[in-house]
Amino acid sequence: TLEHEVRSMRHTSFARPLVNRNLANHGDAFVPGWDDAAWQMGPAT
Repeated sequence: TLEHEVRSMRHTSFARPLVNRNLANHGDAFVPGWDDAAWQMGPAT
């Protein structure tokens, strides 16, 4: 299936990559590159 997402240009998450996002990282908590770092780490033990 193909999914899409449209955001306001004023939204804090505008222009973020739309794949494999950590849903806990949103709004004021957003840090560029943090979602990518979470996927580079090994599984939590």
